[in-house]
Amino acid sequence: MIFSSWEKTPSSTPIQPVILGSNANALAVAKLLDEAGYWIPAIRPPTVPVGSSRLRITFSANHSVDDLRELIRALKIIEQTVEGNL
Repeated sequence: MIFSSWEKTPSSTPIQPVILGSNANALAVAKLLDEAGYWIPAIRPPTVPVGSSRLRITFSANHSVDDLRELIRALKIIEQTVEGNL
């Protein structure tokens, strides 16, 4: 299973949230994604409720299946890194 410790919520829109909980987790993951070449912002209170900070992954028709596979690979690696350091 991918990103097993992060909460995924169903979405029928191009915006796919991944809930990480704390501001620190969301900011750390967003920074690591940025360093890996992805612009996926951390969304934090007051935009979302306290304790539900998240990533806002937004897809478009310009993204290929390979783009999605690469993002999943990066998220798996980052999840392992963050879980081991936070």
